[in-house]
Order: sequence, then C-alpha cells, then structure tokens
Amino acid sequence: MNTTFKNNIADYFGGAIYSDYEGLYLTNITNVNFFSNRAYSGGAIYTSNDGDLTLFDVYNKNINYTNYYSESHGNNYATKPYMIYLVSEYTGNITVKSGKCELNEISIFSKLINNPSDIDLKFSVENNEHGIKFNIDKLKVLVKECEKEQIIMYGKFGYYCEDPICTSICPVGETAICEKSKDNIENINNPNMNYCKCVEGYIGDLCEIKDYVVLK
Repeated sequence: MNTTFKNNIADYFGGAIYSDYEGLYLTNITNVNFFSNRAYSGGAIYTSNDGDLTLFDVYNKNINYTNYYSESHGNNYATKPYMIYLVSEYTGNITVKSGKCELNEISIFSKLINNPSDIDLKFSVENNEHGIKFNIDKLKVLVKECEKEQIIMYGKFGYYCEDPICTSICPVGETAICEKSKDNIENINNPNMNYCKCVEGYIGDLCEIKDYVVLK
C-alpha cells in the first residue's frame, strides 16, 4: 500500500513487477502507482502465473497507471501465453487470437465437390509448455458448395472456391465487379478471360462514365 513504482525499465518482462508467486492474487492493494515504466512485455506488471488466478484486479481504482509502455503487448499488465480465443465462431470468418498473434485465415479443402458437409475442428498447440488453452473445445464448420459467382478450383489437397480475378484496370470495388468467364471453366481463374462488369449507374470500357437518366 501507498507505493509508487517510477521510471523502471526491464529488457524483457515486467517494467516494475515480475512475479511467479502463486499467492500474489490474494494481495490487498491500496494506493499503488505505476509511473513511466517500460518493458518488452507488461510495461508495469508481468506475471507467469496460471491465468485462472489473476495477479490482482488491474481495474482496481486504488491502482493508477501513468505513461507506461511495452514493445510487444500489455502496456500496463501482461501474462505468459494462457488462452487462445476463437473470436468468430461461424463459418467463413475464423479468427484466432492470443496476445498480438492473429491467425486471420484458415483454408479448408474438400475431397468431394458439390457435397456440403459438417466438420468439427479441434485445435492444439505443439510444444505446449505453458499449458495454453482454447476457449471452446471444438469449432463446427459447414463446408458448402461454391457460390454461383465463384470459380471451382482444385489442387493436390482437394477442391476450393475462388472469387474471379480481373485485370488491374478494372475498378473492382468502385464502379465495377468482376464476373467469371461465360465459359465457366473449372480450375481456371484468368483475369484476361473474366469479365469486368460496370455496376448500375456507370458505363464505358473502364466504367468511368456516369450513366444519367434523362427525365422528361
């Protein structure tokens, strides 16, 4: 209580406090101030304890953080790797986060075409010396057919879907969309074969001309 940690610097963890004491979460905190502390991880505090037991309530009004900084993560408070959160638990947009690490895309290849199926994904961490956990046991994913505007592609792992790609001069996302070749050839996504189509309200080879309606 009534303590100030000021201008402390650590090369790696915990600018002011580094602790692996398992009972520290029981500590009573009164009027503790952290000012201008620096570290690679946990500018003010770093603990390697089990994530089920917090060091102490970092939002306690009796604890004040001012001008703290970390190069990696946790400007005020950080722990060892503990939990990986599967943030988006639905098909097509799976994000896995832990600290600053992000897995933004998972590719799933199907051995069967035009045969929707359900699969359960179970995740694990190799060399898991810290006992890192996942917030859910498994993730259910529906493997669907390609959308009608997509191109069916296949490789050594199986089938997958791709959005058609047009040449760089096609203003996709602005005044045009890219449509697949009318021939609808599987496993070919050639910008020179796909079609650059103007969105409603624009015309011209590059969809650069506004198509006005004349009202009489």
